[in-house]
This record gives sequence, C-alpha cells and structure tokens, in this order.
Amino acid sequence: MTDIHCHILPCVDDGARDSDMTLRMLDAAARGGVRVLFATPHLMRANQNIAGIQRRFELMLPLARERGIELRLGFEIHYMALPDARDLSAFCMGDTNALLVELPFSAPFPNWLSYLERLSKRYRLIIAHPERYTYIQKDRALAGALRQIGCELQLSANAFLLSPLHPARRAAQAILSANKANYIATDAHTDAEYPRLLRAVIDHRHMCDPGRLLT
Repeated sequence: MTDIHCHILPCVDDGARDSDMTLRMLDAAARGGVRVLFATPHLMRANQNIAGIQRRFELMLPLARERGIELRLGFEIHYMALPDARDLSAFCMGDTNALLVELPFSAPFPNWLSYLERLSKRYRLIIAHPERYTYIQKDRALAGALRQIGCELQLSANAFLLSPLHPARRAAQAILSANKANYIATDAHTDAEYPRLLRAVIDHRHMCDPGRLLT
C-alpha cells in the first residue's frame, strides 16, 4: 500500500516533533501495510530551507528501509508558494512531475481554475484534501471542475472517520461516489493517527496503490 501524503519528517513542520515520533510513525505505517510512503512536509514559501529538509529525509531513509518501507520525498505546496517559484521541479514527488498542492481553505484565490489549468500543462497537479475546502463543501461541482482542467484529487482518510453530518465527510463521500477522487492518503501528523486512519484507507485500498507515482 502507498501513502502519498504524510508529515513524518522530524522538526520540519507541524508533523513529527522529533526523530522518536518519526520512528513510531514508520512502525505504525509498516504495521498497517504501507510499503511506499511519500514524506510531504509543508512548503509555505519557495525559499524555504529545502536543504535542511533533504538532510532529514536522507537520515530517515535507512530507518524506513529497515521497516520494509520505501521512503520518498515530496512536498505539500501551499498555493502562495506557487507563484514565487520559477521552477517547481525541485518540489515534485519523488522522481515524478507530480505536485501535491494545498489550496486556500475558506475561499479560492482569483482566477484559480485558469491558473491551475495553465500549471497542469507543465506538472501533474494533485490537490490535497479538497473535502476540507469550504467552497467545495458548498459547491461540490468544483471538484469536477478541478478534474476537468487536469487536476487529480487526494482525499484524506480522516474525513471518513468524522461524524456522518460533518461537511468534510459529506464532501469526501460525494467526491468518492461521483468517481472524482484519485487517491486516499493518511495526511498523518503523529503516530497515534496511523492506526485509525489506516482503517479508513484499507476500506478503499484500490485508491492507495497509485502506480503512476511509482515510476
């Protein structure tokens, strides 16, 4: 099983607070059947300390390998960082041209669909947790609009563990039922999240083996 979105690198964002937490997350992921895991720390600006993140990633590689996990590096790129970077290839997931993009939560930025459509001609855009954006919760046709311009959609497993009437769960279920979702990932930030989130991932295991991200 593949997890394309988690915050497992220590001390780089609001995910693992130290190396011990990272090791516990790796253990929990391995117990849940994860064999390929993309570490996707938040990228809030293009001039962030990428070299420091890379060093932490490289330190974790052998520890992940010991647990039977192939660890790959990506980023969860905040939409505000996109215009600041002339070349986004350094932020792609592994050796692919896929970018995991986080959009604003409360309202889209001006001309967002046309901007993302232009960007999708250069990169494979994966939109992180669209079910959490209030404008998609209110107008689920926007999920279809994102697919039409070439974006892929990654739902977070924890949405399916919310109460049945929670807006994020209702949006996730609607996107899934309409066959608009491409992936489900954990978006895990701590080791405590992995066991419960993986239950939701396992329910949709066919969406957790994104073969095109493995080449």
